[in-house]
Amino acid sequence: MVSEKRTKYPMASRKAAKPQRLKDLLVFCDRKPAGKGLCNARGLVPLLLGMLLLTACAGLPRINAVDAARASKIIKTCENAFSEGKWQFAHVIEANLPGGRDAQLIGVTELSSRPKRIHAVMMTLEGLVLFDGLFDGKLTLNRGVAPFDSIGFAEGLMEDIRFIFLKPDGEPIEAGITEDGFEVCRYRVSNDALVDVMVRPDRILEIRQYANERLIRKVVSELTPGVSPGKITFTAQEPAKYRLNLRLISAEQITN
Repeated sequence: MVSEKRTKYPMASRKAAKPQRLKDLLVFCDRKPAGKGLCNARGLVPLLLGMLLLTACAGLPRINAVDAARASKIIKTCENAFSEGKWQFAHVIEANLPGGRDAQLIGVTELSSRPKRIHAVMMTLEGLVLFDGLFDGKLTLNRGVAPFDSIGFAEGLMEDIRFIFLKPDGEPIEAGITEDGFEVCRYRVSNDALVDVMVRPDRILEIRQYANERLIRKVVSELTPGVSPGKITFTAQEPAKYRLNLRLISAEQITN
């Protein structure tokens, strides 16, 4: 059996429901007396403007082109934001789950960027293993305690881990600057899905995934090349809304 050498790295610092969609609003106002509540001119115009602004913010941002040298530098920055090689991470996970449920867990993740391999274990703070799964081209569920015992949960977890820690496959289809001044690399990960890796001027990393130009998942963390960030926030919008706050306990690079 080949022994593995692990290099430790320090942790980085640091009444009736109101309508939600436009067509629902029009039906809602059609049933209300004129000039009442949201349906008067003062209420309706700002609400419509707000809905349009929210739609614009949640959509796919425009990327402004830059020269070849700047684009190459941006791509390098995007690539360096992800872990390369084999790593083991341990995190405290504060989960805000669908239905308003909260949970606090320990997550231990061993992953490899080439070939892509993920071994994930989740346990209680007392050490009880709730989930143990492996993805190495195929998914293996070693252990699962309800509600963490379904293949669907395992597939979703592996996809979330891959999204958070591993660089998207392939080369960027665009690299440039957004209207907000963010450096961005855009990857096509499927026919209807895109991933933007963005570096804000304050050196905060954002990873956003869009499906049919709708934002469905986002990661926010400090940009710490070569070292795993101390805090990571992951938010999912579809198909279920949930939020994970990860606080790093340890990060070890594994070499054979």
